Amino acid sequence: MLKKDRDFLKQLYKSYLVVMIGTGIILSSIYLTVEYKVIYHLSLYGVLAWLILSIVLSPLFIYTKGMKHIQEHFILSNWSTLLFLLPTIVALSVGMIVAHQENRQQMTSYNIGISFMDYQKSTFRPYTDKQTTELAEKLEAAGQKEQVLDDKKYYIFYKSTCPYCKVGLTSLLERLPEDRQQELVFIDLNSDDAERVANALGVDRAGTVVAVVKDKENGNSKLMKETIAFDDDKDEIVANKDLIDKIVAKENV
Repeated sequence: MLKKDRDFLKQLYKSYLVVMIGTGIILSSIYLTVEYKVIYHLSLYGVLAWLILSIVLSPLFIYTKGMKHIQEHFILSNWSTLLFLLPTIVALSVGMIVAHQENRQQMTSYNIGISFMDYQKSTFRPYTDKQTTELAEKLEAAGQKEQVLDDKKYYIFYKSTCPYCKVGLTSLLERLPEDRQQELVFIDLNSDDAERVANALGVDRAGTVVAVVKDKENGNSKLMKETIAFDDDKDEIVANKDLIDKIVAKENV
């Protein structure tokens, strides 16, 4: 390879590196929600996959054209544009795959969130249709419903369009430590068989939290049902602070 070709490639890779760093800083810091479902998010392994693919694929672009052609037509060619768009294209592709695998939702229909911490505090993973159906079948077959539910979890019935859910869940997710979010079971009342689960537990509205608690008088297990938000004296929707305090403190709700 001639010296001028090596010098050209050095400058090209320096420019490409700058584009990669800028793309990585921006696209790894955001997540995108459309119709309440997170459709784009780069996790740590997503960033690693993006980095590897961006580095590995770039030489393929360079060697698909002759060096002379590249140097003569680089600035104005579609090829050069595609090369510098490569990190963005790869990041968006990997981010959509990651979001699909994580299957998380948010209470905001269209939103661009910033920072990994915001993603953890404001999004959640609902029960799948299969999990909801299995729970419905177990509850319908059980005589005592509290024996079916996990007494270490809180079952939250929600709808993405429910204003009470939005206020209450936002407050709860902001306060509950990330390592305890697995205690929350989110059941989307718009999903298949969710109504069967709700009917079996006597839930008649979105925003209801169901948990198995101990009766203070006899020590037996029983179901607790309480709304996560309500209207205050001014007819404004407020989070149920007492309930959320108990969940965060792991008290017998």
